[in-house]
Amino acid sequence: MRVPRKIRDFTFSTACFLSLLLSSTIAFLWGDSYWWLVQLSFQLLLCIVGLFIPTWRVLAGLFLGFLIYSNWTWFPSGDGSGFDCSGGVLQVSGEVRSHSFQATKQLQLIKVQASCGPRIIIRPVAQVALLPQSQRKGWFQVGHRIQLRNITLSTHSRFALSLVSTARTRVSNLSNKEKYLRRNSLLLYVQRKAAYYLQSQPYGFYRALVTADQRALSREWKQRIRILGIAHLFAISGLHVGILYLWLTFLFRWIFSYGMFPADSGIYLLAIDLISLCLIAAYLQVIGMPISALRSLLMLIWWVTSKYFFPWQPLGVTLLSVACLILVGQPLAIGQVSFQLSFLSVAGILVILPFLPSFEPQNNFFHRLFKLLVSSLLLSLWLFLLTLPIVHHLMQDHSILAVATSLLHIAFLSYLFLPYSIFVLAITVIGFPLYQFPGEFYFYSLLNFLGRLWEWLLLKNAAWNQEGIIHFDWQWSLGMKIIYWLTLLGLLYLSRFLMRTLPRGKIWRDSL
Repeated sequence: MRVPRKIRDFTFSTACFLSLLLSSTIAFLWGDSYWWLVQLSFQLLLCIVGLFIPTWRVLAGLFLGFLIYSNWTWFPSGDGSGFDCSGGVLQVSGEVRSHSFQATKQLQLIKVQASCGPRIIIRPVAQVALLPQSQRKGWFQVGHRIQLRNITLSTHSRFALSLVSTARTRVSNLSNKEKYLRRNSLLLYVQRKAAYYLQSQPYGFYRALVTADQRALSREWKQRIRILGIAHLFAISGLHVGILYLWLTFLFRWIFSYGMFPADSGIYLLAIDLISLCLIAAYLQVIGMPISALRSLLMLIWWVTSKYFFPWQPLGVTLLSVACLILVGQPLAIGQVSFQLSFLSVAGILVILPFLPSFEPQNNFFHRLFKLLVSSLLLSLWLFLLTLPIVHHLMQDHSILAVATSLLHIAFLSYLFLPYSIFVLAITVIGFPLYQFPGEFYFYSLLNFLGRLWEWLLLKNAAWNQEGIIHFDWQWSLGMKIIYWLTLLGLLYLSRFLMRTLPRGKIWRDSL
């Protein structure tokens, strides 16, 4: 179906606005402590200008309102000249721009709250000078909210604080504490039930995959999982949300098909999607709504909304919209590996989809199966190469065999372990009022068997992958990453050109 010119022009204009809004996050690379103010000023200016452009007006108004709603509390009306803290700031909290393991002489914070006795001061940004005698303790990552106690105020202005650490300065991770404080009695009940019925390793898999808590996985298993290239399977993210969505919609379509409701009708498809989204949101709320899962849920909600109300909108525009929405509310997400990997992976899938073999009506079962295997291997190889510069920051050992073996674990997770784990979770939740579900021992026994089977597969896979491990200590600068990704895109489009022109390429393409 040919898209009308007006819609194409509107889509292109929308993509331009979102791309400009997203490009403002490059200010994160600026080393100055005022980077967030520069980024925010550009975003506000762009949205105000967008109000006067017809094709930008709706999105500009929405993002302008969201910018003001998310950030106005961090810009006090007064200049703060009356704030007196001659005895030193007792504690300061803010979202940190760096990791705790990075060697740095200063910490840069945004959305800062400082207290000195009963007085509280709010500022957009702050810079903390770390003295050599300071004993920094605590672990944190980019975007975490940290608290510094026993720290001295050097200077302050309307927009920034300048702080100096002391020998008594201590750092605590408020985001990490909040994560565990959000655990409710139902989640603790689910974890304790699993710990009672399951053996050690199946319990570690279940706790990480279903309750977003990796503390039951040993350090050796975490390292083994990284080398196998399946670390993303053990973080509640887009893959898990997508699997849940597909299984739930399949289940409800099957149920509706036996009732009076036509499951292929538009209104009932919408009802199925809404029910599925509500159940996924309820499940994520029970496990504490991990930030990576929240981002994936936002992406799914935006995609479902576009599917019914804006079917002409390309998936690339949906991805840009969600990325901008996340980065406006969480400016430091751009520096988080989880966001970078998820955004880059989805973008990579959208890029390579036109290059993958397509199914034809005349294809038989074996031909379709062959195409599915080829597509899966090509997609896995592409994502392995595309995400290599980011993954390399986490580990320096990579196995090329993981391109093929990771597909086995994704299939095992998608078709067996995760759906059955969610089913066991559901019956455990149903039995929560009485502290037991009839026959739950047998359900957990089967889950324990699946966990042991997966443990055996992972150990065998780890032995195979030892033959394909490559170790290198490259330091990926931003320029190297850009050149690498442009080279990959160039090779991808060159391969498509060769398959269209060369005779052997035509034979291979026709066979697929």
